[in-house]
Amino acid sequence: MRRWVPRPIDLAVAAVLTVATQAETWLASPPVAPMAVVAPSLAVGTLAFAWHRRAPLTALAVGITFLAVVPGAVGVDPASAFGWFVTAMAFMASAGYHARRPVVALAIAVALLAASVVLQKGW
Repeated sequence: MRRWVPRPIDLAVAAVLTVATQAETWLASPPVAPMAVVAPSLAVGTLAFAWHRRAPLTALAVGITFLAVVPGAVGVDPASAFGWFVTAMAFMASAGYHARRPVVALAIAVALLAASVVLQKGW
C-alpha cells in the first residue's frame, strides 16, 4: 500500500493548487450557475495532482477530466479561470517526464481537451 501513498511534497503542491483554484473559483471568477458541480470537480482535479509521480497517466486522465471535461459538460467555460490551466499544464509536463510512454500522455491530454471543447461548444 505504501507504493500508492503520495510524497509529502506532492501532497503540499496539490493542496496549494486546490486552495488557489477554489479561491479563484469562489472569489475572482464571474459567478457560474452550476457551482455545486464545478467547485467539487475542480477540487478533485487539482487533488489528483498528488499522484502525478506515482501514476502519471492515471493522474493526468483524472485531472484533465475533472478540470476541463466536467465543467465543459455542464456548460461552464473552464478558460474563465486560470488555476485549472496551471494545473493542467503541470499535469501534462509531469506526465511527459514521468510516464513510461510520453506519447500516450500527449494523446490522453489532447483527447480529453478536445472532448471538453466538443462538449462545451458542440460540433
